[in-house]
Amino acid sequence: MGSVNKLIIVVFISESKTDTWNHTMTKNLFLLLLYIISTSTSADLKVNGLFTNNMVLQRNKEVLVYGTAENEKIVTVEFNGQKVATQVHDGSWQVTLKPMDAGGPSDMIISGEDEINLKNILVGDVWVLGGQSNMARPTKTYTYLMENLKTYKMPENLRWLKMDPNHTSNKPTKKVIIDKYFNDSWQQSSHDLMKQFSPAGYFFAMERMKVTGVPIGLIMACRGATKAQCWVPGTVLESRKDYAYIIDQKENKDYRPVDGRPNPKRPSALYNGIIYPVMPYTISGVLWYQGESNSRLPKTYRTLFPDLIKAWRKGWGQGDFPFIFAQL
Repeated sequence: MGSVNKLIIVVFISESKTDTWNHTMTKNLFLLLLYIISTSTSADLKVNGLFTNNMVLQRNKEVLVYGTAENEKIVTVEFNGQKVATQVHDGSWQVTLKPMDAGGPSDMIISGEDEINLKNILVGDVWVLGGQSNMARPTKTYTYLMENLKTYKMPENLRWLKMDPNHTSNKPTKKVIIDKYFNDSWQQSSHDLMKQFSPAGYFFAMERMKVTGVPIGLIMACRGATKAQCWVPGTVLESRKDYAYIIDQKENKDYRPVDGRPNPKRPSALYNGIIYPVMPYTISGVLWYQGESNSRLPKTYRTLFPDLIKAWRKGWGQGDFPFIFAQL
């Protein structure tokens, strides 16, 4: 919660015969009051949109926590017995928490002139779910799964977050847009939310929990019927002559607008709008399900998919983390 400056304005209106003057003065004072209230209650300190109640932080690694602050000079993060302070540079701040064992739940306090309290946080393994239809297809579209939905366990220590699959961008953006069903937040697993979530990710998580016994956090960042070139940086597509046809805006139909709007399948658009905003949230690895949309040009895919893996690892800056994939 941000700090709030309290202000009381008392307005006296005389019983003047000039009703128009009274009406104008009352309107102006009312607008002034709204402006003062809006400016005095705005919070300057912000944490990145991936850091919310119910989130999972990665165990056994240094964990980055980051956000923005326009006016504050020092930001302090308190979590799980650690207290780390940092200076704000060019409107941004970032702290590094030391590696932690799996556990929780715990609360996090982020403070400066304002204060943000995040609750019900676990420490475990965080996996990003990437790719196309076989990962992106939600449970509600499978008849068999829906018929048996209530039989699937929804453990309290399984948490998930779903990025908006329609958030695309021509340039890399740090703006985090979460799917509307997840209310701008990480959520505890539930049968209702599983209808909107990836069953491939769910069953993977349940198996991992059996093996490791630690909490699992899933970040669903995928979209059906997409090609690998949608999920790589523009710099990668510019790096090889073999990719020239992909970034040729005259020849590649994926650049053509759809219903008057930018085509969501244009090269790099999903990397820019969905994957880049998740970097550098600390993760365990990536689970990827893709390949069908690139099957017509397998020779290009032989270099494009490895380039995608390299680009993601470079972007996250966390070394050669596991990148598990299933494809044609």
